[in-house]
Amino acid sequence: MEFLMLLLCSFLPMINLVHAQSAQGFVSLACGMTPEDFTLLDKQTQLTYTSDARFINTGESGRIRKEYESSVVRQAWYVRSFPVGTRNCYSLNATEGSKYLVRAYFVYGNYDGKNMNPIFDLYIGPNKVFTVGAQSDSISLEFIHVPTSNSLQICLVRLGTTVPFISTLELRPVNNHMIYNVENRNESLVLSYRSFVDNGVTEYIRFRFPDDIHDRFWRPTFTFDWNHLTTAREVNTSSMYEPPKPAMQMAAVPENSTSPFTLQVPSNGLASRLRFYLHFAEIEELKPNETREFDIMLNGIHYYGPVRPKPFYAETVEVMTSTEGCNQGSCLLQLVRTSASTHPPILNAIELYFVLKFLQPETDRTDVETMIRIKEEYGLNITSWEGDPCSPTELTWDGLNCTSDDPLSISSLNLSSCGLTGIISPWIQNLTHLISLDLSNNNLTGRVPEFLATMRSLSVINLRNNILNGPVPDSLLNRANNGSLQLYLEENPNLHCPSDACKNQDTHQNKAKSNHAFVLPTILGSIASFFAIISAFSVFLLLRERSRRGKVGTNKNSPGVGRRFSYSDIIRMTNHFDKVLGRGGFGIVYHGYLNEHEQVAVKILSEPSTRGLKQFRAEVELLLRVHHKNLVHLIGYCDEMDNSALIYEYMSRGDLKNQLSGNTCSELLSLKNRVRIVAEAGQGLEYLHNGCKPPMVHRDIKTSNILLDENLLAKVADFGLSKSFDHESNSHTSTAVVGTHGYLDPEYRQTGWLTEKSDVYSFGVVVLEILTSQPVIEDTREGNHITEWVQNMLVKGDVREIVDPRLGRDISAASVWRVIEMAMACVNPSPRQRPNMGQVVAQLKECLASEHNNGSIDVSLVLSDEFTPIAR
Repeated sequence: MEFLMLLLCSFLPMINLVHAQSAQGFVSLACGMTPEDFTLLDKQTQLTYTSDARFINTGESGRIRKEYESSVVRQAWYVRSFPVGTRNCYSLNATEGSKYLVRAYFVYGNYDGKNMNPIFDLYIGPNKVFTVGAQSDSISLEFIHVPTSNSLQICLVRLGTTVPFISTLELRPVNNHMIYNVENRNESLVLSYRSFVDNGVTEYIRFRFPDDIHDRFWRPTFTFDWNHLTTAREVNTSSMYEPPKPAMQMAAVPENSTSPFTLQVPSNGLASRLRFYLHFAEIEELKPNETREFDIMLNGIHYYGPVRPKPFYAETVEVMTSTEGCNQGSCLLQLVRTSASTHPPILNAIELYFVLKFLQPETDRTDVETMIRIKEEYGLNITSWEGDPCSPTELTWDGLNCTSDDPLSISSLNLSSCGLTGIISPWIQNLTHLISLDLSNNNLTGRVPEFLATMRSLSVINLRNNILNGPVPDSLLNRANNGSLQLYLEENPNLHCPSDACKNQDTHQNKAKSNHAFVLPTILGSIASFFAIISAFSVFLLLRERSRRGKVGTNKNSPGVGRRFSYSDIIRMTNHFDKVLGRGGFGIVYHGYLNEHEQVAVKILSEPSTRGLKQFRAEVELLLRVHHKNLVHLIGYCDEMDNSALIYEYMSRGDLKNQLSGNTCSELLSLKNRVRIVAEAGQGLEYLHNGCKPPMVHRDIKTSNILLDENLLAKVADFGLSKSFDHESNSHTSTAVVGTHGYLDPEYRQTGWLTEKSDVYSFGVVVLEILTSQPVIEDTREGNHITEWVQNMLVKGDVREIVDPRLGRDISAASVWRVIEMAMACVNPSPRQRPNMGQVVAQLKECLASEHNNGSIDVSLVLSDEFTPIAR
């Protein structure tokens, strides 16, 4: 046995050597490097860097300018930037519950030629870790984290208009689980600094792998009141934290041997807790009667000690503190010599971390995996589908609603009009908390799957307008018949469905054939008689229900406006307010159904205040008397006690602002479609100004108040702030200033004088927003307001730099000039110098006609002498 132990001990140094040189599990990515199969060898670490293309599906490749290359490692010459989407994420393979060091490096290097450092956030999963700011051209961020699943999501989140980017991304497993105590799931340690003592006399050095087996990055530090110690003798670093041997061969002591070794650490307000890791080793040959002993003091209070560093053996002391105990935002750490010590305190290396507490809950891992599978199966390319599906709330994936539990679960999935093909994905059945499923208006084929009936939480299934075939499972029809499930199957011409859920099939099939399921044959016998009675009673109930609906005006063929609904009708329409579409001028907008097949949007007055009721009644009165294809159609309203609601036609593409963001299933709007949309919205606005008696001013024109139907037909909405105006007897009307910041006419905002030209100004802002996809107000941009930014860009002379970069650079400059000139004329500070909406619409129609005939918009701008466009 003793021989075996001796043999084992003889192999331990060899085993340790192999471990020290192993890079197993390391992930080293040169982000944006092309070609994608190219590799780079780092000369210092001998680690190989590969392209990040396998770990992310978004972003664009770039490269820093030549003049910056000499100052950074070669793998940081490349850049991946993210001009599209708010959140873009890397997905790295990891082991749940294991500990990892994650390091991201950002070298701007003027890669985009704008010479302006971006500002953006770095997230891990749904939690923000750090804001990458403009204070430096290169930033390194490192943190220690324990993933809660086998996938680690590193996300870059856009702030304002600047574009996030990344140079390198590194993942290092920390195999020793005893070090860096990280509470699973709830926190990460974000590195503030990691240093060893070096007086700078030697060559400027830094330590990484293979000197540090975890590839921690050690930088030198020294101050004028320290004395530098060094040794050529090897220091044993096989202790728990395993600092690099060369770093531990150097140390510092106070220049005044009786003074404490003092470190003043700013808390920076990043986190409420700090962790120091102090690395000690005695590297002086002390005589038998000499000792080195000291206490660790934190903010003047004894924390740990006495410490007696072992000769040529590394030890580490962890110091934990709350920043609340630090004076004026600065923590004081001191090594104080004891009375028994003959030598001053010593320090070889130090690490400081901020403890970042994670507050955002994560989505259930089964739901996350399921959504990834659904995304892959259908080839969905929805911009917002990056990172955690449900968290944080402001970044929830489009088409999803989630529970408020921890972990979060998906309760609603809406993939309507997303171009889905193939069968209904079996992965859907893994969403065990799903209440509502909408797969309507796609090209799904195959049969309605049986598993939908087994999803007990599912209460709404909408499969309208697909190409489904075969019989509908009886179990699904039974649930629909007993009232536990709302099932919508219309407009599937090859579906065999003897149910009221398919009652509109007669638009695709022979009407007599589709009605045969509802005709009860006459069968003799007692059993047949029993069913005949039940059938007659059902017909009676059906007729009574139809009669009741007729009284509240839900017959599709009844007049289009002015129908009054009860609040109970509203509850039924919206399925108890199950699905939110958005927020209107005075309340929340819900999805609903009229006659169980016609979709509607239901806007509920959220607070029955005097102001809210005034807007509600103004909108009802206006829409009851105006009719135009480019104004949203009012179907009816509810005005019952404290409950008020408006029922509109349903616009399946939502609002224009959301469409521009790219966070929908729809494809990117082309330049031609954008011009057509503004022309149609302009027609609706021009009708309000000139087609109404008396004329109306909308007062809240913005992209979120322009809605799109499935064919991208644009309609102006939200008339709660609209005001009548008699321009035959008044040049203006005085009124309280209302509207949305950024879109407001400056003169109207200052004077309260309202004219049609106030809408013209807002419309001009909308046109610029549509062309550029820039936010209307952005504090970090050169030109806070979009009009100022466009004006600054026009001075540079290239309109391609103004247009939404997602459109590419192949657009016609002449096409863009014409529309921008018109928009800039609309936002002229002087109302007299602005065109009227009739002139604007005429010009936009000319633009469209010219593009249709010649492929570009290149017609001279012809407007009245009241205003002058910007020269090209």
